[in-house]
Amino acid sequence: TRCNLSDESQIQKIQKILPQNKKVVRSLMQVKALRDSSGKIIDLKNGRIGLISGIANPRSFEKLFSATYPEVKFDILDFKDHQSYGPHELSQIEKLKKQNNWDFIVTTEKDEVKLKGKIPSLVIFEIETRMEDEKQWKIILDELVG
Repeated sequence: TRCNLSDESQIQKIQKILPQNKKVVRSLMQVKALRDSSGKIIDLKNGRIGLISGIANPRSFEKLFSATYPEVKFDILDFKDHQSYGPHELSQIEKLKKQNNWDFIVTTEKDEVKLKGKIPSLVIFEIETRMEDEKQWKIILDELVG
């Protein structure tokens, strides 16, 4: 489970429904960088933001962004998981960008692949995941692999 995006009660619920011989492995998600498509680091502090994603659980993306940049105000536009961004979706994004005066559109690394070159001022929200307890993770992997 991504423990920094889940509260303790959610983790306890997961542990209760698992058989006793199963272990819950906790991971942490953290921001690696905010960058444009050329790799330049971007500072969002003075901009209006549109947060766009086509992922299975957009709330985790929004929650991590909000926790990392609490001073940044943003609007949200969620698409379905594995969204193809065709003319209709790109027009919808452009319309909202103009209506809301977005300076930047922030998206996930997953959606960067589909949006790169199609949207100016696209900012990529790079995250990295690591295990909360690296030693426990190694023990579990050793048990699995033998």
